[in-house]
Amino acid sequence: MQVFRSISELQSFVEECKSNQKTIGFVPTMGALHKGHLSLVSEALKENDVVIASIYVNPTQFNNSADLEKYPRMVEDDLKMLESYNCTAVFVPETSDMYPDGAKSETFNFRSLDSGMEGKY
Repeated sequence: MQVFRSISELQSFVEECKSNQKTIGFVPTMGALHKGHLSLVSEALKENDVVIASIYVNPTQFNNSADLEKYPRMVEDDLKMLESYNCTAVFVPETSDMYPDGAKSETFNFRSLDSGMEGKY
């Protein structure tokens, strides 16, 4: 299993796969893998020649910085699990690579949609 930490390395790998007429499945994750993630890898392998998973805790997905800090990060364990499922490659970028100009979250006005049912919580 190949592990890519830079966007350019991943892009080169993807271009090589495409030039060899390989189909590519992608399983994006934030790590802390469980059976659900691994079942996606298994299914992607059935349907594609190559499967790339990502492990990236995206700071823009958190509206509470404390939650971001508490989010479990166990990349080495995740990599071992992906390897045991025959994942072809894994992309593990740094936030500075994903957001070279700094991570910026957008705020959306959902009017009343976010105040009812589970949106209230």
